[in-house]
Amino acid sequence: MRSEEIEGSFGSTGYGVGVERRAKRMGKVKNTEENFKLCMSGNCSTCPSFSKKAGEGLFCARGASKVSVEKRGCNCPECPVWIENELSGMYYCTEPDMG
Repeated sequence: MRSEEIEGSFGSTGYGVGVERRAKRMGKVKNTEENFKLCMSGNCSTCPSFSKKAGEGLFCARGASKVSVEKRGCNCPECPVWIENELSGMYYCTEPDMG
């Protein structure tokens, strides 16, 4: 399923599944070097919303970007970390309270 289709289901905020459920699922993503590499290998690094700030990524485990992010599309649903951890939200790069 493409990110545009999923975004249409959840709306641009990604809250269709509920903030509490999203936070619960997000909390289980481990902030490891392996997950960071998986995330950055063609997923987060190529996302239309990615800020390209050095060292950032794996927002589903680390929390929001330190820079302002303009929502221009989301690659999260195509990421192996997102799939493996059965996540359901999008735009983790914009949610400071979700990390």
